[in-house]
Amino acid sequence: MKNFLYVLAATCVLVGCVRSDDILQDGSRRPNYNGSMDMGFAQRDESGIRVYLSDELRPEDSLTLRFASDDSHCCHSVSAASATEVSGAEEVVTDAITGRPLHHYYLRKTLPGPPDLGIVVVNADVRSSGEHVTVTTPSGDLDVMTCQSSEGIHLFANQMGRQVEHLYYALDYEVEPTCPRELF
Repeated sequence: MKNFLYVLAATCVLVGCVRSDDILQDGSRRPNYNGSMDMGFAQRDESGIRVYLSDELRPEDSLTLRFASDDSHCCHSVSAASATEVSGAEEVVTDAITGRPLHHYYLRKTLPGPPDLGIVVVNADVRSSGEHVTVTTPSGDLDVMTCQSSEGIHLFANQMGRQVEHLYYALDYEVEPTCPRELF
């Protein structure tokens, strides 16, 4: 995430299974990461953590969380064993490429820090240096960034200069846009 936003350093990037409708804007398919790696948005509050992902979580999955206000370090590691899927939840996060809503999970785990939004990465290594986040995958590094449009937060993942993921978190209120126009 090149632009970690204090308001939200969010990322929800599916870099898991390649499904038949996972076609990128240039007509190519998303990379296949053996179905175990995923990325998405995380929301921290006083009672726990909400996680939004493209794929289903498994109890054995390992989560890495990075929040915008975590300036001093990266990252928090959490097990998915306590995650419960939230059914019938409002669809605030979608895959901007396919239009599909994401899976919504709740973890009864509190982490130090204020209520905040950020990224969650499943079963992959994360490196963070300031506002820049890199996720290591079997097929190479992903450069992850978030930015704001007028009413939401966008998460973009690029691999070797090509956009492979675009997730959208609807805020339901207006914010100052920070996304470069060329991303759309």
